[in-house]
Amino acid sequence: MPLTAFCQSNCFEQYYQTNTIHKVNAEVLVKLKSAGKIFIVHTPEGNFGLRDLVVGESDLAGRPDSLNRQFESYLNPICKRGNLVLSSDAAVVVEEVHLYTRVALTGNEGVILPYNLIERMDVYGIDREATRRSLITGITVITIVLTALVALIIGIVEIISMIYRRPQSL
Repeated sequence: MPLTAFCQSNCFEQYYQTNTIHKVNAEVLVKLKSAGKIFIVHTPEGNFGLRDLVVGESDLAGRPDSLNRQFESYLNPICKRGNLVLSSDAAVVVEEVHLYTRVALTGNEGVILPYNLIERMDVYGIDREATRRSLITGITVITIVLTALVALIIGIVEIISMIYRRPQSL
C-alpha cells in the first residue's frame, strides 16, 4: 500500500519545457496554428486565450478568449526545462503557445498583435529528458523496495524454519 501511494505521487511524473523563441514570424505561427496549438497572450493587464486566429505577414489577429482555470498553474513556468505537469493535464499543456508582450491590448472585439511587439514566444512541449529521468528513478525505487521486501520475507522464513528445526529436548 505505501509503495502504491509513493508511485502514484512521485514516480513516473511528466514534465514540460518552454522551448522559448525570441523572434516570431508568420512562417512559425502558421505551422503552430495548423498543428492545432492553443495560443495564450501575456500582457501587463493579464493573460487571455486567442481564438479565431489570423496570421498575417506582420501581425497576429484574433478574438480574446477566457482561459481554463484548471491550467493557470502552467501560465508562469519556473524554468525552461523540467516543469512538472499532471498526467491528466499533459495533453492540453503541451499544445500551448504563450506570446509575451509589454503592450496593453484592450477590447473584447479583437486583438491585433504586431510581431515586433512580441518579446518572446514559449512553445510548450514534453520534456522527454526529465520525464525519462523520472521513469528511471521510479523503476529504480520500485526495484530496490521490492528487492528489500523479498529479502525481508526470505529472512523471516529462514528464522521461522530455524526455530522449528531445533531439536526438541525432553
